[in-house]
Amino acid sequence: RDCVDMQATFCLTTGSVALQHDGRTFAELGFGNFRVKVVRMPETTQVTTSLESFEVSSRAEQTSSFPCLVKRSQAGTKGDLITVKAEKNPLDGRADFAVDISMCPLDVVLNLPFFKQCASFFRIPSTIDLSDMSAATRSSLQ
Repeated sequence: RDCVDMQATFCLTTGSVALQHDGRTFAELGFGNFRVKVVRMPETTQVTTSLESFEVSSRAEQTSSFPCLVKRSQAGTKGDLITVKAEKNPLDGRADFAVDISMCPLDVVLNLPFFKQCASFFRIPSTIDLSDMSAATRSSLQ
């Protein structure tokens, strides 16, 4: 009942993403030790995802007093920042599907110029016509 049929672990030690708008970087996201573990047993499947560190830094304005917008709080400096465990048919029988989430505190700074840049980054330009894409999507779903 509790023997392991298959186990796989994936790890990404460090990573970063930079968001640019009009040729200027306005945000940098960095993370460390992203792990995914999948365990398959005869009666259950467990998927555990964890992230040790995560930061969002603003480059929207040069003179910001708070360039780091999201980071781990000083109170929660040990262990993983967030862990999500999903389990189908848990061995203890408490449910058909269980999700456990644990997270350390985060420090979040509200920076209006940054949010304005984010909004303009995700806005679809008026020069792009999405009607052809919508029609193609509808026809593929029928």
